[in-house]
Amino acid sequence: MVYPAHRIKSMYFHDASSDINRRYISLVTLRANGPPVYHLFEIVIKGEVTVVRRHKESLFSIHADALDFNYHILYKDELTPLRNFNKKIFPQLVSLSDKRLEEFILTNRLTAHHAVNTIRIIDFYNGLITTDESLARN
Repeated sequence: MVYPAHRIKSMYFHDASSDINRRYISLVTLRANGPPVYHLFEIVIKGEVTVVRRHKESLFSIHADALDFNYHILYKDELTPLRNFNKKIFPQLVSLSDKRLEEFILTNRLTAHHAVNTIRIIDFYNGLITTDESLARN
């Protein structure tokens, strides 16, 4: 049986070729002149700020690599393309965190304008939030 994306909340499967368990969630994307469309996105980083990716629809690519995906950020139930992180999400994260996020960025010479750096920043931020929550519970 085939299930369309709007009927799936999430799913897991083991990718034997990469020896990794992959998790997908179904998210809605809005079109300007059409109905909402559901797509399956693979979770890359899970946390308060989640990074997801969706395979690019291309007839020319036969091998999947990191460049064959469109990356997005799921933050506060809003799906934002990764390229808009610096403008839309990054200022919020800096204002919500203490100086540790800014120190991490300066120490590692990162800029939120590059996708790889953006993912490192998000991963560090999620770690800060997780650490702060566990300290608050003790």
